[in-house]
Amino acid sequence: HRHLFHNLPKLVFPAFWTMVTPDGEGIRLFYSSVRPGLWPMVETIIIEVAKVYYSLEVTVSVAREQALNETSGEYECAFDIRCAEGIDASARARLLRGEAA
Repeated sequence: HRHLFHNLPKLVFPAFWTMVTPDGEGIRLFYSSVRPGLWPMVETIIIEVAKVYYSLEVTVSVAREQALNETSGEYECAFDIRCAEGIDASARARLLRGEAA
């Protein structure tokens, strides 16, 4: 989205941030947007980015359903990303470090 800012300066882009899941086995991705209803496509994007850029098969689950944050006026939700079953420990470590294959 960063490159679009110059051509579309009034467009409000979504925000993403991450942390390690509470059990330490995956990544929790937070998504925030002023537009409701776009969050379902985030799951598909995560799966494809993991496959294409990291050569990883991942599973994505909704950790927190989308809800309106009354303070910010943004819709927020969270996803848990984990390596698919059968992925070796080195691939799991790459996922947690955000390293490409």
